[in-house]
Amino acid sequence: MKNLKIIGGAVAGALVIVGAVFLMASKKGSPEIGAIDSLQVPPQQLSTQTYTVNDGGEPMTPENSPLNFDVKEIVVKSKFGMIRSIKQAGDGSISIVFDEAEFLSGDQANRAAMEDNGCFKPNPPDLCTIPNGLTPNDFYIHNNDKSVKQYQALTNPKIRLISMGNLDFGVGIKGGTIVDIKKILDADKTLPGYDGTPFWLTFDNGNVIAIEQQYIP
Repeated sequence: MKNLKIIGGAVAGALVIVGAVFLMASKKGSPEIGAIDSLQVPPQQLSTQTYTVNDGGEPMTPENSPLNFDVKEIVVKSKFGMIRSIKQAGDGSISIVFDEAEFLSGDQANRAAMEDNGCFKPNPPDLCTIPNGLTPNDFYIHNNDKSVKQYQALTNPKIRLISMGNLDFGVGIKGGTIVDIKKILDADKTLPGYDGTPFWLTFDNGNVIAIEQQYIP
C-alpha cells in the first residue's frame, strides 16, 4: 500500500514558485495570480492515496500563501478480489463478504502463476514450458489466502458491471443493483473450479461506496 501525502514538500515547492512569480510580477506589472482550486492525482490500484485540496477560493497573495490555506484530505482506498456473498437488510444496510486477492500483469503475473502452479518444482506441468502459457492474456489473479472479511456498504453504493449486451460496440459498462450482483454470484457457483467473478471495492471512511466488476478476457 502507498500513502501519498502532498503537504510539506508540495507547500515548500509552491512557496518557491510563488516567490519567483511575484518577483517577475513586480518587474512586469503582471496581474494577481489566480487561485489553485485543486490538485488531482490519478488513483492507483491497491493503494491508499491522500490528496490535498486548496479550499482558499481567492487569489493567492503573500498574505494568502499555501501555508494559510484551509486544507482538507480525501482518502480513497480500493481492494480487489471476489465477493463471496452480499446481503441487504430491511433497513437498507448492505454487508459484503469479500475474499481479497491480487490482480497482476507482466512479470509479476508470470512469476506468481509459475509459483502457484509448481513450475519451480521437479516435474513441472507442461504449461510451465510454454511462453505465457499460464498468463495467456497477460494477467493473473493471485489468491492463495482464502480468508474473507466482512464490510459494510452505503445503502446506495455505485455499482458498475460489465455489459455484453451489444457486441457491436465491444465490452461496455452498465449500472447495476445488488440483485444483479447476486445473479453473478449464483452463476459462478455453477462453474466447477471457478474462483469467482472479480470486483473492485472502493472505500470511504471504512464504508464501501462503489462496487465495480473487473473485465476478464
